[in-house]
Amino acid sequence: MFFAQSRLAISYREFATNGRALADAQLNILDRFPVDAITACSDAFRVTADLGADMVYPEDRTPFAASPLVRSDSDLRKLGLPDPLRKLSRMADRTCSVKCMVEAVGKECLVLGWVDMPFAEACSLCGVERVHGDAS
Repeated sequence: MFFAQSRLAISYREFATNGRALADAQLNILDRFPVDAITACSDAFRVTADLGADMVYPEDRTPFAASPLVRSDSDLRKLGLPDPLRKLSRMADRTCSVKCMVEAVGKECLVLGWVDMPFAEACSLCGVERVHGDAS
């Protein structure tokens, strides 16, 4: 992620928040290096953001939730379903990245999408410390 972003000379914030910029950065790597795959991964907080987390977008680091979105069972019950088709959603932005890369490379290169799995998403929603504490 950082390798691709830095080679295109854009900020990490731009890489993580602009699907076209992420795709351009990955395609640039494909043009310059003998890689087997390019990826739409930028951070682990896209679903969390679309569920309503207050996000922080640093200029030179990965985005993160300012605080856990879920602090109690009642918070968990309030969560709705994210809409990956909502135009301004972070999930739709990642879909844009994948689409741009697939259109550019066709079948010549593997394009990896990225979806956080349940444990990773629990850590993003509740905070790593709480999840690890609850698991022990």
